[in-house]
Parts: sequence; C-alpha cells; structure tokens
Amino acid sequence: MNRWRLVIATKVEVTRKRLTLRSEEVKGIARELTTLGLVHVRQDGLLNIRQQENLRRALADAGQALAWDVKAATSADPIPEVIKDLKKLVLAGAKTQKEEVAAELKVKKSEEKGLEKVVLALEKLIEKADKAFPTQISYSHTARDITQGFFTKTELVEMEGVTEAEETLKLINKSWNRWGKLRVQMFEDLEDTGKRLNTLSGDLEPFVGSSRRLLNELLLTFA
Repeated sequence: MNRWRLVIATKVEVTRKRLTLRSEEVKGIARELTTLGLVHVRQDGLLNIRQQENLRRALADAGQALAWDVKAATSADPIPEVIKDLKKLVLAGAKTQKEEVAAELKVKKSEEKGLEKVVLALEKLIEKADKAFPTQISYSHTARDITQGFFTKTELVEMEGVTEAEETLKLINKSWNRWGKLRVQMFEDLEDTGKRLNTLSGDLEPFVGSSRRLLNELLLTFA
C-alpha cells in the first residue's frame, strides 16, 4: 500500500514538472489537440471516423503524459480534473498557433517587397558580370503542396557566374504572378485560421463536450 502511494506521489510530481517546464512532448500533444479542435470548428462540430481516431490517440497521449491514471486511481470522479487538463492543453496550443499565425501574416505582408529587393540585387549582379561571382542569394515565396498545404519556401541559390544569375532572375519573373496568387490565398487561409482559433479558445465547451465519450472510455482503461 505504501509502495502504491509512493508511485502515485512520484507520478504527480513528474506531472507537475512537465506542466511547469512545458516539455516538447506536452507541447506536441497540445498542438495536435488544438489542430483537431480547429477541424471541429471548421466542420461545425463534427469529426469523421479518421479524425475521431486521431482524437482518441491524442487524448491517450495526453493521459499518459499527464498521469490521468493517477487521477483515476485517486478520485471517485476524475473527469472534472481531466477536462481541466484538456482545456489547458487546447488553450496552450491555441496561444502558440495564434502567435505563429500572426508571425506568418507579417511575413506574407512583406514577402513581395523582399522579392522586389532580390530582383534588383540580381540585376545589379548581372551588370557587374563575372566580377561579383561566385556568390549566393536567398529569397522566400509562397508555395503549396497536397500534404503540407500553404507554406513559405526559402530558396538558397549558389551562383558561379552571370548565367546562373540570369536563370534565377528569369525564374522569379516567370513565377511572380503564380506566387502572388498563392500569397493572397495563404494570407486569407491564415486569417481564417486565426478566426477559428478565436472561436475555439473563446468557447471550449463544444470541443470538450465532443471529447467526453472518448475521455470516459480512456479512464475506464485505468480502472
């Protein structure tokens, strides 16, 4: 019996430290839960089968990281404390993602000016001919793929001579309009994400309520 109390005390202490130190493990769990919360908002409170399974795994990870088995073993009704943990995780994840969205929006606003500076720099390098080489130049533009969606891609180009500089300038000019359209789309997508984050963090009850059945099932495994 004393050994069991020692195990519980140790787990509680570990949990307290993890919450205080904000370990990468807990941050990752918070991000996953928040992402699923955003899906919940976007889909008007409905998660499909695959998303429900992702939520089940994320809650199981949270239970392991935050020692919900201890809560289940030491409380006649652990649900209120577990829900409190869940809300803390989602709010923490929402705060982080809001900061990331704000930073990315700032990048999008200055992206075109950055490309304009790169174009001017390339034109000057071409005018100097081979005297300015070898050199390198970097630039960022908006991109999109099937798995990652919109993202900011940074290119680093090594140039041995005028030919490489001319090819890089040609590529940027050719891609200018396409990148601009993607930038506008990404900006709008980021704004929409920001609004959903505000909706989620402003009222956690719909998402938490949809998680209760899974939480009850998870806590039963600790009984």
